[in-house]
Amino acid sequence: MPQREFVLAICEDSITPVFRQAGPLRQIPLNQVSRRKGFSRISELLSKESPTDLEDRILASVQWAGRAQVEPRREEAFLLYAIALESLLLGKDVKSEIAYRLAVRCAHIGGGPALEDKKRVVDQIQSLYDLRSKIVHSGNFLVSEAELALIREYAVLTVLTLADQEPFRSMTTCKEFEAWLETQLLSGGFSRT
Repeated sequence: MPQREFVLAICEDSITPVFRQAGPLRQIPLNQVSRRKGFSRISELLSKESPTDLEDRILASVQWAGRAQVEPRREEAFLLYAIALESLLLGKDVKSEIAYRLAVRCAHIGGGPALEDKKRVVDQIQSLYDLRSKIVHSGNFLVSEAELALIREYAVLTVLTLADQEPFRSMTTCKEFEAWLETQLLSGGFSRT
């Protein structure tokens, strides 16, 4: 729950009481979150004693998205959701053309079978990644609620898809996931088999 927090700043000459916002900007709708597809699978993964490397990757992304959800500053939340997507879809071996690779991978996972849908996802992810770059590299802090909502939706949808839908649910290694992505890119199609 969002709440106000009392902060007391003590200097040599004065004491300054200040109230500030603490916690998320909005209430986290746990009843809605728990009904989303994939939530029980994430719960399963969290209880595993020895998750696979792919499951670790999914859980790391969930942690970044969770931090984003409770971050009170929009630009910080936006960056944390971007990190959630990057850590899930790009992994540790990131070399070049990050924005394009992220956008195309996101399109293959959540864009649907139609080429127009995939193109829309690529355009939106590249636009969101441009905003992320502006925040990181130039200190631009202008993130709209719509932009934050869009990257949140992509991060959550992608995490839950990888956690609970086939063929991803059966995959146990990052190597399998990377091979699936490579097949999608080389085949030019979309197949969940």
